[in-house]
Amino acid sequence: MKKIRIALGSNDGKRIVPSHMGMEMKARMEIFKDADVIIGRKISPNFVKIATNTKFQPAVIETDEISEIMKEAAKNFGKIYDLIE
Repeated sequence: MKKIRIALGSNDGKRIVPSHMGMEMKARMEIFKDADVIIGRKISPNFVKIATNTKFQPAVIETDEISEIMKEAAKNFGKIYDLIE
């Protein structure tokens, strides 16, 4: 079965953090080590580095609600999966 592991930042479990996650890159990589896709609300200067130098696929999304983000991810599962393979 195909699967995608998604990481995103939230302070309340309902909405994504409104800015980039602001941690140093090494700390992020440790937290996200099992993820395939990292979703953020704003593009981070490190997103290009992450996409180029790691196995992670960063994505910027305009939606704040995590439930809506997950619906969009499910709707676009095939496209996302092709990016991480």
